[in-house]
Amino acid sequence: MGGVLNPSRLLCAHCLVLGIGLAVCGHISAAGPNTRVVAVSVPTALQQALDAAEPGDVIEVADGLYSLSGDLTITRSGTEAKPIFIRAKHRGRAEITGRGEVLFKEVAHVVMEGFTFTHCARYRGWPWGNVTLQDCHHVRFTRNTLHLCEDRSMADKKGLQQWVCITGRRSHHNRIDHNLFDRKTMRGDFIAITGDDYGGECCSQHDRIDHNHFRDYQHGGGQNMLETIRAGSNDDGANDVSAFLTIEDNLFERCNGEVEMISLKCSDNRVLRNTILDCHGSVSLRLSNRSVVAGNFFIQTDKADPKLRYGGVRFYGSGHKVYNNYFENLNGYGMCAPLNIMPGSYEQGQPQPERGVVCTPAKNCQVVFNTWVNCNTLRLGYDSSARPLPPRGCVFANNILYGGRDGEALVRFFEAEGIACSGNILFPRGAAKIEVSDADAPPFRIVDPGLAQTEGVWRLETDNGPAANAATGKYLHPTEDMDGQLRGAPPDLGADEYSTLPVRYRPLTPRDVGPDAGPFDP
Repeated sequence: MGGVLNPSRLLCAHCLVLGIGLAVCGHISAAGPNTRVVAVSVPTALQQALDAAEPGDVIEVADGLYSLSGDLTITRSGTEAKPIFIRAKHRGRAEITGRGEVLFKEVAHVVMEGFTFTHCARYRGWPWGNVTLQDCHHVRFTRNTLHLCEDRSMADKKGLQQWVCITGRRSHHNRIDHNLFDRKTMRGDFIAITGDDYGGECCSQHDRIDHNHFRDYQHGGGQNMLETIRAGSNDDGANDVSAFLTIEDNLFERCNGEVEMISLKCSDNRVLRNTILDCHGSVSLRLSNRSVVAGNFFIQTDKADPKLRYGGVRFYGSGHKVYNNYFENLNGYGMCAPLNIMPGSYEQGQPQPERGVVCTPAKNCQVVFNTWVNCNTLRLGYDSSARPLPPRGCVFANNILYGGRDGEALVRFFEAEGIACSGNILFPRGAAKIEVSDADAPPFRIVDPGLAQTEGVWRLETDNGPAANAATGKYLHPTEDMDGQLRGAPPDLGADEYSTLPVRYRPLTPRDVGPDAGPFDP
């Protein structure tokens, strides 16, 4: 097939039979003049076109079904200046089906765009998925729709089916963006990121998951390994392995698999500006240090399943920053509370316990400038015989807790060492309770912060209320609020800064994410 893809040669009859065409095109936005477009129109041609691809090629796949009887493997790399594009001619109309894995194997600078995936690969063990990036860098998986056929006969004995996995010691700087992940019923993650198959020495680094729409992960009935996104492993977390993963600007709807909706078992990650609607479970910094959770909207709507509990942020480990987040109507408790500052079972750098829970206590973390509206009890500390080491050295400051839930406390303190509280406002409504004593936390004011609902979100109503310019302490002072508006000095309390500037960030809708949202950005 090498002669077929040489533009100096005529297209051969063999390629016409296989459904491969070759064209020179100067109007493809992702490539420059004289780009070679390899047109694929039948399933047997797709693998051959991939095997023969050269930097700068565009493999354009016509509408239709492309059934896999084995793995579809990408082994050819592009360059930074000339990436290889594998794209559907019309977005969503080229469907990858059948029984095989889509495997990017040791490649770089490859873009796969615009496909619908309904295939089902036989699960061959952690960390392999239906779409796998193995030892890849600068691979972009974008504008695709995934509604995979989850066939129990293709899973392992525990019913595990992973969807998209990034793995391998040499993986880094990959991007998964503007995709729709739709309807999952079996165990396994929508996206899993790891490195060396539980060796605990490395994890794929500097990957980005953005502008995706995740929806309808069926509740697993209390089982484990039903995360929407999982990064790292117990060994990675125990060894303080850094992933530098960014999860930003995604919409999560009804992702109800388990109590850890996002589970991070690696360090130095960022979870930014996501909208999380009616999702059972929490963003869990499970075995992680120095991660940031900022600018996210956690909202339980009146369409949520009343039998489930909806959580916020739960964290172990050291050096985390949780700020500018907005939480509304969350009814979660226990492990699914709207906030959990957690104790641990062992200290970082010490041997892990041979049995039971593997986690380190929260230490030197900051929870500042957040707003909780009509949420269940926040838990500063946690009663757990399996986690005997209390959190210590943490800060809970400049937050607003408004409304609450009938019969429940706004916030509750458990055993902890030195959680410093300052500048917080509590204001219960209805039958919500206050259980903060002077001995627990003197620096809580019981006063109406002056919130009003605008565009579906509770924000500060005036610039002269009790929350205005009231921030205290030498803590993290973010320069923007949850809306992307500049903060004053000192800032207002809570996630919102009263401002007349344009709102830059709002809760995301399906129009803002997924395959059809916005322009194709480089």
